[in-house]
Amino acid sequence: MLENGPQLLNILQNSGQVRHVFHGHVHNDYQFQFRNIDVLATPASSVQFTKNTAHWQQQNLGAAYRLLTITKPSDAAPLSVDSELIWLNG
Repeated sequence: MLENGPQLLNILQNSGQVRHVFHGHVHNDYQFQFRNIDVLATPASSVQFTKNTAHWQQQNLGAAYRLLTITKPSDAAPLSVDSELIWLNG
C-alpha cells in the first residue's frame, strides 16, 4: 500500500496537469474520483478478494488487464481516455 497516497494525489491535483491515475495489484478492480482526477485500479494477476464483505474472502476470478483507448477528437478538444477491464478467463 502506498504510504503517502493522499499527499501524492494532492501534488498531482495541484499540478493541474493530471487527469487520470492508473495502478495495479490491489486484488480488486475499483474506480473513484479525487478532485477531478480519475483513479482506476487493475486487479492482481493472482486471486481477487471479494468486495464489501465483513470477513476476508477470496475469489478465483483469475487475472485481468485494463485496456486504455486514448483519443484526441480534434486539436481544440482535450484527450479522451476510455477504460475497459478485461478478465482473462471470462
